[in-house]
Amino acid sequence: MLPVRSAGMLLLATFAGFGPAAAQRHDVDLLALTRARISADFRADRAALDTLLSEHVTYARSGGAYDDKKAVLAEVGPGGPYSLDYLTGDSLVARQYGAAGVVNGIMNVKLKAQTSSYRIRFADVWANEGGHWRLVAFQATRIPGPEPVPAAGLAAWQPRSPGVEMMPLVTDTAPPDLRSFRIRYGDGLPTDSGAHFHEGLEHIVVLKGVLVLGFGEQLDRSRVVRYGPGSFIAIGARQPHFEWFEGAVEAHVEYVGDLTKTTWLTHNKAAPR
Repeated sequence: MLPVRSAGMLLLATFAGFGPAAAQRHDVDLLALTRARISADFRADRAALDTLLSEHVTYARSGGAYDDKKAVLAEVGPGGPYSLDYLTGDSLVARQYGAAGVVNGIMNVKLKAQTSSYRIRFADVWANEGGHWRLVAFQATRIPGPEPVPAAGLAAWQPRSPGVEMMPLVTDTAPPDLRSFRIRYGDGLPTDSGAHFHEGLEHIVVLKGVLVLGFGEQLDRSRVVRYGPGSFIAIGARQPHFEWFEGAVEAHVEYVGDLTKTTWLTHNKAAPR
């Protein structure tokens, strides 16, 4: 039987490869592996991911999906559910435990299919498989963001005509004071409005969908601009224009004066010769 001192020294020697000192010797290699995995994921480099991922890898995503290697490789890149606008890692910390290692950190994620970015806390588990270090497990947890603030100061939507709804916002002022409203156009409305004008000045901010608009006395499809969400349009008083919609459209409108629509053809017929 070994003396107590000898047994303690043997125990320390047995686990020496699992201590912090050993982790320091290999941290750089593990961090490089995780950085390579993040880079390959962002670039949708399936060949690099195929090399980095174990055949038995488990991928537990922040949204609850649980993927194997085949699913991970199939879902990266254009058209896939995890196609990325950007993906970056920070606060990376690596620890090695003999033939295995763990990298913890944070990833900043923006999927093409989503309007906003988010952050996840993750763990990469690496293992030495026959001399090659490969990812054997990935676990991610979404970091809660601030609760969205609901919109305020709005009114109820009111039907205006088939497929069109209006939300009156500022209506109790006498012309020519500023007035405002929001308007929704449903999908499938007539293809164009025809050339027309309004007596008042009009400013438009597109909130959803695509508004296609051009200026001129005759409809000319070569002179139109496609205005997507966030776009601003200024239409002068009595300035002839024409528009149509690509799918459903929602817009915020502010105007001064009369917005009664006068078609350009009717205006020309009524004008004195």
